[in-house]
Amino acid sequence: MAKPLSWGIMTQSQELEGQCEVRAVLEEGTAGLAAKKANEEDIAKLRELTDELRLERKHSRNRAKLDLSFHFAIAEISHNKLLFRFLSEYNRVMRNWMEQVEYDVLSDTIVEQHENIISAIAAHDVEKAKLVMRQHVEWASGEFSRVLLIRNKASREKPSR
Repeated sequence: MAKPLSWGIMTQSQELEGQCEVRAVLEEGTAGLAAKKANEEDIAKLRELTDELRLERKHSRNRAKLDLSFHFAIAEISHNKLLFRFLSEYNRVMRNWMEQVEYDVLSDTIVEQHENIISAIAAHDVEKAKLVMRQHVEWASGEFSRVLLIRNKASREKPSR
């Protein structure tokens, strides 16, 4: 019997760098397809999600949820059901890492990057949409890695009681 995709991702590689590389490839392709297929209603939905992220300042979990909702919306705009399902499963793994990052520090940059992605998709500029999405995912992956490494190091350095 086949194992669920999320189980396979989590058990085959716990390496954050590898996970982030997979995400970059998926998200870049999804943004390109969305740039080809987006309509005004789709763009309005992306703007609404980005506005909500901008306004949400209290809870990192809410920010992670809104951030992922933005990426899911782009996957929906791609109108590729297989890609959407794959990205949905994959982002369940990523959500655990995302919820550990303090979005208060990152939110202005994330919002700005989301706005750049929206602009490229709204202009139906496939190459730019792919480029700005890749830059966004690579930047976010670097930030997630940095925060998680700092936390892991701090937890190993705590004295035992």
